[in-house]
Amino acid sequence: MASRLSRRLNFGLGGGRDCRRLSVWVFAGEPSGDAIGARVLRALRLEAEARNDPVTSVEGVGGPAMLAAGLRASLFPMAEASVMGVAEVAASLPSLRRRLAQAVAAVNAAQPDVLLTIDSKGFSFRLAKAVTNEGTTKVHVVSPSWWAWRGGERNLRALRVAGVDEVACLLPFEPEGVRRAGINAAFVGHPVVEEVSETAGAFREARDARRAAEAFTQKKPTVLVLMPGSRDQELAKHLPLFRETCELLERRWRTIDPGSDLRVDFLVLPQHEHRIRRELQTWPVPATCATADAGDGVTRASFLGGADAALVAAGTATAHVFAHGVPQVVAYRAHFVTEWLARALAKTPHASLPNIALPTVAPVPELLGPRAPPAALADAAARVLRDESARRAQIEARDAFLDVLTPRDASGAKVAPSLAVARAALDAVEAKRRERAKS
Repeated sequence: MASRLSRRLNFGLGGGRDCRRLSVWVFAGEPSGDAIGARVLRALRLEAEARNDPVTSVEGVGGPAMLAAGLRASLFPMAEASVMGVAEVAASLPSLRRRLAQAVAAVNAAQPDVLLTIDSKGFSFRLAKAVTNEGTTKVHVVSPSWWAWRGGERNLRALRVAGVDEVACLLPFEPEGVRRAGINAAFVGHPVVEEVSETAGAFREARDARRAAEAFTQKKPTVLVLMPGSRDQELAKHLPLFRETCELLERRWRTIDPGSDLRVDFLVLPQHEHRIRRELQTWPVPATCATADAGDGVTRASFLGGADAALVAAGTATAHVFAHGVPQVVAYRAHFVTEWLARALAKTPHASLPNIALPTVAPVPELLGPRAPPAALADAAARVLRDESARRAQIEARDAFLDVLTPRDASGAKVAPSLAVARAALDAVEAKRRERAKS
């Protein structure tokens, strides 16, 4: 079974070495990190077995996807380490400190062969720095965005101070900067590449089902998907904004397209469903709500297959929507202090991954901070719903987007990103073992 799965992930079996045992401690603080971690854990088990170094234990902090992929139990709820923004973090500092101390104690007690931290750099770097076992190989997945912020290179220095051995970079231009800071780095590709490949059938089935249903209706619906974010603080900011946007869009819709009815479909994490359904009782446009865990790509693809366009809070979701060829508008609001700092420190004008990965194309409209009033969002949503040139610009850039985010091996063959992470991590483990054997 393992060899069959190994071949599917595009790697060969190793052999000839003494069989060792590999213990892993993993931390993810975001739903997107949970989804990445789940794929990496599965690939890591297969690749480690192929190298006669099988994984015997996986402990740490994660969500439902990682638990399903072999994480023994989450040390504490992942959401308790999921805070973003200067003002927001300040308000949560006592809780974050308690959880960090708990994680540090657990890692130092376990003395794992590998500490795998995924994104959430503030927590991850502090955790890595506090690890006392010299034999633990520290691998961080998702490079800090040193290229996006003035002073972002400080995050690379923090990686070095934390003693991180390897950084798995999701974007192709990131490893060079990480290596300049004196840290090993590899381009491993973006997990959206795997997800869109695995879920393409579900997307097509949903799209075909919608077309079949509409064949017998005189007035076809126009469906706008709303994805307001994964954190409580994001919902608090975006739900009022999206509500007013939908109200304005509904008022204009008879003029925009009198031949169709506007409908809104929310896609949120399961823990937010109750909150959204309360909102829908008074929502100004006919609306439904569906849920999907961060690692549930099939549900997400099926949902997007029935959509005409999406209004998305900036984040990982922008990559999922774009990779499925659904036109979108990106918005983001935060605490006013966080927004002020973002305007002052940003080195890139873009907040969505499609625009970052394709800077010369930049097809996705972004309305961020004070530039995201409801009227402007309603105008932008109307364009991606009914302006064919605006829609086509995003749809036609999809293949280039996926190609940029796909890693390749030395022969030029495409490699699954989760496998690329597993290989980078295990190569780093072997390098550290060689160094320790020499000394």
